[in-house]
Amino acid sequence: MKKVPVLFLALLLVLSLSGLTDAFPSEAEPIQPNAPGGYYDEYLRRSVYYSDIRADYPELTDAEFANFRAVTTTGMGEGVLYRCASPVNPIHNRNSYADAAIAQAGVTVVMNMTDSLDMLLSYAGFADSYYAGTNYIALCLGLDFSTADFQAGLAQGLRHFAANPGVYAVHCTEGKDRVGFVSALLECLMGASYEEVVADYMRTYYNYYGLTGGNERYDTIAEGNIIKSLRQAYGVSELESADLAALAETYLRGIGLSEDELTALKANLSAAPGSGETPPEEGETPPEQGETPPEQGETPPEQGETPPEQGETPPEQGKTPPEQGWPAPQVELSPQSLSVDGVQRTVEMYNIDGYNYFKLRDLAMLLTDSPARFSVDWDAETNTVLVETGAHYTPVGGELVQGEDRSATAVRSPQTLCIDGAERSDLLVYNLGGNNFFQLRNLGEALGFEVDYDAETNTALILTGPEPVPASGSDLR
Repeated sequence: MKKVPVLFLALLLVLSLSGLTDAFPSEAEPIQPNAPGGYYDEYLRRSVYYSDIRADYPELTDAEFANFRAVTTTGMGEGVLYRCASPVNPIHNRNSYADAAIAQAGVTVVMNMTDSLDMLLSYAGFADSYYAGTNYIALCLGLDFSTADFQAGLAQGLRHFAANPGVYAVHCTEGKDRVGFVSALLECLMGASYEEVVADYMRTYYNYYGLTGGNERYDTIAEGNIIKSLRQAYGVSELESADLAALAETYLRGIGLSEDELTALKANLSAAPGSGETPPEEGETPPEQGETPPEQGETPPEQGETPPEQGETPPEQGKTPPEQGWPAPQVELSPQSLSVDGVQRTVEMYNIDGYNYFKLRDLAMLLTDSPARFSVDWDAETNTVLVETGAHYTPVGGELVQGEDRSATAVRSPQTLCIDGAERSDLLVYNLGGNNFFQLRNLGEALGFEVDYDAETNTALILTGPEPVPASGSDLR
């Protein structure tokens, strides 16, 4: 007889007597000890734990720690659909890693299954995230996949995918239950096999818990979670030999998707990025957004001026993300020092293709008491970065904080910036690890301060006085 810890059995008994077992969606029928789906199986499913500390997962990449991965099952376009833990909610310390991963993947369209819009905008650092510049939809769905509210919300999210060709990401908080169900549903729709669907779902349990196939716990979790959920959704008792694509289509029609929406959804998910079906060409935006990013040789600014906690203004929601068709930049931490009106300052600064790049809020903080001061704000209604020259800057926290070297994450980042009410699409900007960095000389010309270079000390100079005195040398770019 299999042994089950006494305390675990006692807990289940108390929950059963108190009626609280309804909190466990998988316990729709009475649990029988030692029978399939009984107390022992519940113990195997629930007695797994994970850490929110990155150092506890040395064997994982940053993307795996964020439970981020491409969906690569049969029928799915390459590099079209990704799934992950929340790129914005810091509760499990995976948000910055997930945000960097979706930036690197060039995600343009996001389905957020967990948050309401108010919740989303309330997260510290949301305005600075790459995520804030995507075409996201916030659905705020619960964990019971069988409810009318969940199904109506899911239909809304899938219509968002169908209406907006792009590179997609779907997430909840952990990227596990809700995302697991939706990913499995889309995998089935596109022609994945039963084995592929289960294997992709269970990859999450490796990323969080280190579980791999071929053991009792792995099989029990798969059976009690995704296999059971799909059986219930599709109304069948057996999946292995079923026509999963047909069952998925029937389910999606049942929650309200039209034939045209299904056709568009499948076309978008099957097309390769850069084709006629997914994401827009480099200077275009997904449909519904109405704003076009700059031409290849230019980029607008701003999106993530400071690390996640630092609160900055987000970019245009529907902009095409960095990098489609643009050559990879040469990036390194800048070897130059920085002087602002004669005072040495320390700031996160990158040299990209021979030019110095800064975060906008860092620069606003450096110049806050100078004649070149400017404010940085965000218009939530239009999702636009607003800069007003001559205005005092209000810190949001985290300015001038230096992080680890993020050179390897650099991608071009289209972003609209308005300076004194005028839109500027001519300013160069790169996204590094979820934060936007602007070319210093561009900003000097746009905001009214001088940029120079002291060759003797290898120092970048920012001069804001009424009559700045340039230093000797002209190598600062």
